[in-house]
Amino acid sequence: MDKNNIIMITGLHGCGKSTQIRLIKMYLENIGKKVYVSKADNGINLKKLIDKYDGSDDFFITLLFIALNYRRRIQILEALESGKIVLLDRWDDIFDFYHSNFGPLSKNTKLKRMFRKLAFDKIKPDLIFYLKIEPTIAVKRCLKQKTFFHSNRINFLYQNKLFKYYENRTKANNWIVINGKKNKKDIFSDIIKKINKQIDYGNRKQLSCK
Repeated sequence: MDKNNIIMITGLHGCGKSTQIRLIKMYLENIGKKVYVSKADNGINLKKLIDKYDGSDDFFITLLFIALNYRRRIQILEALESGKIVLLDRWDDIFDFYHSNFGPLSKNTKLKRMFRKLAFDKIKPDLIFYLKIEPTIAVKRCLKQKTFFHSNRINFLYQNKLFKYYENRTKANNWIVINGKKNKKDIFSDIIKKINKQIDYGNRKQLSCK
C-alpha cells in the first residue's frame, strides 16, 4: 500500500466532515484517482436500527458499533488493495474518547483493548485533518440539522469534553488543524493545499481547488 492513501477528516459533531469528504472525493476523482469513502453508517440507517432494538442499552450500542467498524475495516483493506484512496469520516478517535470517559468499556481495559484491535487493527491514517469549531457552535449546528440520533450528546458538556480531547490529541499526534468556522469553499481549499503536497499524482496535473 502506498503512503498517503488514507485520509481522515474528524472534529466535533456538525463541523462539516461530510461536506468536505464529498468535495475531496469529487476533486480526487476529477484528477483520475479512485476513491472510497468510509463511515461507520455506510449504507445503514443507524437511528432506525437503534430504535428498533433497545436504544437505551449502551452496551448493545457499543457492540453494534464494534461490528460496524469491523465490517468497515475489512472494506477499507479491500479498497486499499484495489488501489483506491480512502477517505475516513473519523476512525478510532470517537471510540477512544467515548470509552475513556463514558462508555461501558471505560472500566474494562482488557475488553476495550480487545474490541479496539477487532475494529481498528492495521488501519492507520496517513493524513488527519481536524476541523476545529467550538463546542457552542457544534451544539447549535446539531440542533439545526436535526439528524443526530445521540440526543444525549447534543449538549455543551459532552461537546466541550470532546473538544478538549481533540485539542490534546491534535498536539500529541501532529494532526492538521483546519479552521472549521470558515465557509466550506475556504475549508476545502485549505485541505486540498495540504493534500496536494502529500499525494503522488504521477504525471497528472493538479486541478485548481477554487
